Amino acid sequence: MQRLFRTFMLATVLAGLTDTTSVLGQELTPVEAQTIAREATIYGYPIVESYRTMHAFAIDRNSDEFKAPLNTLKHEANVFTPADKGVVTPNADTPYSFLWMDLRSEPVVLAVPAMDEGRYYSVQFTDLFKFNFAYIGSRVTGNGAGQYLIAGPSWTGETPANIDKVIRCETEFAFAVYRTQLLGPDDLEEVKNVQKQYTAKTLSDFTGEPMPTPATQTEFPLPSSDTDSDLAFFSTLNFVLPFCPPQPSEQELVTRLARIGVVADEPQDVAALSPEIREAITKGIAEGEAAISAAATKLKVAEVIGTRDYLGSDYLIKRAVAAKLGRYTNSKEEALYPLYLSDAEGKPLDASAANYVLKIGSEELPPVNAFWSITVYDSQSNALVANPISRYRINSSMIDALNRDADGGLTFSIQFHSPDEEQAANWLPAPNGPFYMVMRLYWPKPEAYDGTWTPPLVWAADAAPTPAVQKPAGAEAAEEVKPSVLVDEPKPEMERPSIWGEPTEVQVAIYVIDVDEVDSADQSFAASVYYEARWKNPLLRHKGPGPMHRNIADVWSPRLTIMGQQMQWRSFPESVEIRSDGTVISRQKVWGRFSQPLKLRDFPFDRQMLSIQLVAAGLSEEHVKMVALVNEAGRSSNIASKFSLPDFNVESWEALPAPYYPVEGQVGVAGYDMNINIQRQPTYYILKVIIPLCLIVIMSWLPRWIDPEQIGTNIGVSTSAFLTLVAYLFAITVLLPRVSYITRMDRFILLSTLTVFAGLIQTVFNTVLIRGKKLQRVERIDGWSRIVYPVLLTLVLMYSFLI
Repeated sequence: MQRLFRTFMLATVLAGLTDTTSVLGQELTPVEAQTIAREATIYGYPIVESYRTMHAFAIDRNSDEFKAPLNTLKHEANVFTPADKGVVTPNADTPYSFLWMDLRSEPVVLAVPAMDEGRYYSVQFTDLFKFNFAYIGSRVTGNGAGQYLIAGPSWTGETPANIDKVIRCETEFAFAVYRTQLLGPDDLEEVKNVQKQYTAKTLSDFTGEPMPTPATQTEFPLPSSDTDSDLAFFSTLNFVLPFCPPQPSEQELVTRLARIGVVADEPQDVAALSPEIREAITKGIAEGEAAISAAATKLKVAEVIGTRDYLGSDYLIKRAVAAKLGRYTNSKEEALYPLYLSDAEGKPLDASAANYVLKIGSEELPPVNAFWSITVYDSQSNALVANPISRYRINSSMIDALNRDADGGLTFSIQFHSPDEEQAANWLPAPNGPFYMVMRLYWPKPEAYDGTWTPPLVWAADAAPTPAVQKPAGAEAAEEVKPSVLVDEPKPEMERPSIWGEPTEVQVAIYVIDVDEVDSADQSFAASVYYEARWKNPLLRHKGPGPMHRNIADVWSPRLTIMGQQMQWRSFPESVEIRSDGTVISRQKVWGRFSQPLKLRDFPFDRQMLSIQLVAAGLSEEHVKMVALVNEAGRSSNIASKFSLPDFNVESWEALPAPYYPVEGQVGVAGYDMNINIQRQPTYYILKVIIPLCLIVIMSWLPRWIDPEQIGTNIGVSTSAFLTLVAYLFAITVLLPRVSYITRMDRFILLSTLTVFAGLIQTVFNTVLIRGKKLQRVERIDGWSRIVYPVLLTLVLMYSFLI
């Protein structure tokens, strides 16, 4: 009944959003069909792949991979030897137990026994979406005994007593992978004893209550195979979708998928699709598969394994890549698997051609809470390597029996022939030919996966470049330890360091040492600036111990430059520092003059923002992500406590990522800004411009106090005032900003000029009246002017600088 109800509700959500004719492709263009098919492939790939695994492990009893029926544990406890050729890249550390759970009718209760303090174990839970949604075990729940209830998305029952934790699953089926640490060959029986104490019971069996109404009897069809038509993939997907309720955020996507017939629990009527739509869907499937394959070559394994929240906004493509790996790999917090295919010089590992050394410093041991191991595999058989001392791996439990270096570190000899007696204890035998190694870190500490610690490199003598090596079968989920390329001469062209095409993070700090001048007339400023940028490039790791230096042209760099440079002088050479972990540091000190569009309408009582904009030339935000740098001393961007600016005060500053947009509306160039807010001190302009102009205006007012009949004197004073104004304006032009709009100073100069010119016109007018025998009228005009002129000057000052 629950199955029928869920199917009905999900079909209503999916199919009710569009009518049947729309689902079958009517009113759907080939371009739309192709795009939707691509989305459907990426969305459905992990669901279909999970169903294939479930069908092979728990449904099809004739399958070579069949483990046990649903809700039944299957234990596999083996001590692998080179004779086990049927298992590729066998794990000699943690024997497995497997359990596919059917959560449709009721939850499943898992019980684990108390473990020895030194024994690591984990139970990994993965849903049909390929999310690692939960763990129990040493890391999460400790080594004590416990009982855990695993519930599907629709369960609303009461939690019984003695349940330590309820774990929710988004899908109706879930897969549990148990790993129990094997402490040594003699420990196998104890591991089997532990496995016998793992139990899985349905909730009704656990509580002794009657079984709930069972899920509708389901015929599980064979999943689509590689030999089936491309559209058969969607038939399998439609069957599995009722067991995978979509999240609210996926409803819009699910609505689109329904337009090409991807609808929960509905058969896909391929015959109803037009040939054009069918061809478009086939192309879209191929595009989706290509997108997954392309992402798989770029993404790190640790980036695609985890919870829905961990995978973030890119979870659709990431979980598809996880399914592409084909294995149920641990989340990075539970285990890491560095893979060695090549030595530090890029050459494939081959013990018939060279002996190898893996040196781990005393402070460089793999950081784990549980244990670590390094296992050697034959590249031809993907099996363990037969050797006279029957040693196939070295792990952390063996450290006390190994020889230490003088500095407390460990040096492993990885070779075919036994080394000398001094190194025999640290010998990890390799085959007389090609081989690879897998390092396993169980319950790693954060520094193992946040980039603080990096796996040590395997070094050999020769450094000849060779072709890339493909991952061997059974090691698809391991992460390759990339070699350093610093030893290659000539150096190969360096590509932008990126996991799978996402922006490269560049940490930036800007320190403004001094601002010497702000030139309002030229709209520029002169400054001395130090900046530092850091980014990670795993291909540039080296064995140290100190940093290496390279010309910046020899490695990838974000090509940092300061915008608006009129002239500049660089103090440091164009080089970068490369630390042993691959951190690249670029430092530069620049003095120069930089263009700065100033907002000068309030000049000379203005406030300005000086911007030093550091940009990654030619690299958009899609390629480079600028973030704030905080160095080892805790210092980030800053400015000097005092600048050499004589006529400005610093009010505030901020440094922040800010893209630069050469063309508005298009993708911006990655950038980082240092913005300094300053306020002009107007004293200089008051003394040099405003007061002298006021005096010239007052000078043009003086004829109003002279006897009107002294015509020559009046005309001489007025003319002198106007000529003095003209001469002074020429003199102060270099002090004024050259802008197309009127500043407050421009307004004052213009009104002052008009006032002085008005005084000259009035003097000429009075002269005409005097010669016309109208002295009394002139005296009345002068009397009023003696009052009007100072009032007018006051109004000019107020209008120019206060309003």
